[in-house]
Amino acid sequence: MRYGRGPAVSSPLEGEDMNTLQEYIVNMEKRSAIDNTSVPEDVWAQLQQKDNDLVLAAELGKALLKRQHEAKEEYFRKMKK
Repeated sequence: MRYGRGPAVSSPLEGEDMNTLQEYIVNMEKRSAIDNTSVPEDVWAQLQQKDNDLVLAAELGKALLKRQHEAKEEYFRKMKK
């Protein structure tokens, strides 16, 4: 869900560009540190960043659920053998 007129958010998880979720988290932490140095008067940019953060958090949650589901399937396949 996007609000406003800003550009579309490109997802770092699309196309499995990130090798691991840990790399993704490290990159998010680095970006967060950079974002804290932005000018506080730019409310529109802050709102856009919060929206982007929500989208990224949702994608991360979705990726984690997918991994959990795959791990459960693998576990049950191994238990059947």
